[in-house]
Amino acid sequence: MGYNRTVRISLGDVDSAQVIFFPTVYRWHEYNFSEWLAANFRPLREILASGFGLPVVHSSAEYLSPLHQDDSVTLESWVADIGRTSLTFRTNVLEGAGVAAIVETKHVWVAFSPAGEFKAAPFPAELAAALTTDVSPG
Repeated sequence: MGYNRTVRISLGDVDSAQVIFFPTVYRWHEYNFSEWLAANFRPLREILASGFGLPVVHSSAEYLSPLHQDDSVTLESWVADIGRTSLTFRTNVLEGAGVAAIVETKHVWVAFSPAGEFKAAPFPAELAAALTTDVSPG
């Protein structure tokens, strides 16, 4: 059930050496995460408006092979791990037959207090159900 899409690497996605600018994969990953949330639970705007959120507590990116302007890549994203109040979302950046980059973010489900403080909270049932059906590659 993950979320997949194909993109062509644009001029704005590369640095002066014409290889992928390192934060580009995070932007793609965040887009896929937002789309996954909207398709499987609720759009992030609605989540935040309801007094909850999913802040990132850890992120990593591994670059396994160079990506260049005009390369076409497939972004394959899914929920890689589920905890009691956290989830890890993973994106494989596929170019040709191989994985060119891997991005992971660990998010914690939190409830916001009226004072703006937040604390970890159990997932709502609807999100928990979506998470348990998506722990596998897209």
